[in-house]
Amino acid sequence: MRDTFLYVLRWSKAATWGVDIPPVDNDLIYVPKGTTLLVDQDTPVLEGISVEGGTIVFDDTMDLTVKTGFIIMNGGTFIAGTEQHPHTHKLTLILYGDYYGKQLPMFGNKGIGCLNCKFSMYGQPRTPTWTTLASTVNPGDNQLTVSQSVDWQVGE
Repeated sequence: MRDTFLYVLRWSKAATWGVDIPPVDNDLIYVPKGTTLLVDQDTPVLEGISVEGGTIVFDDTMDLTVKTGFIIMNGGTFIAGTEQHPHTHKLTLILYGDYYGKQLPMFGNKGIGCLNCKFSMYGQPRTPTWTTLASTVNPGDNQLTVSQSVDWQVGE
């Protein structure tokens, strides 16, 4: 039986991008089968990220912002924490584009698409995960009251 080699590439390392420069605005990032791309720094505004059988993992040692038109996984894997090891830092995904922008077949634009993929996104566990309002919230209100105690944090 032949061994399968898994390449782990760090976004922040120049060697990840070979002889090319690191990604710049409007680049399209491709993660092929057998490759793991560890996003360990904020990204420029990308055209998109295409994970074709590879894996994209988001570092959990700092807050990160990923700016892209889309993230599409075709047989790939997306990991931002697991059930056993939740992602505890802030991960912001900003999707760029407009109604008339480039469209991906079956997915449109400004989206995260998953075709035969594994998608793992676990954040800081919260208790409870949902509740009901204890009173009506009116336009202009800047507070709300819920029917039970929660451990939610401002900005989550």
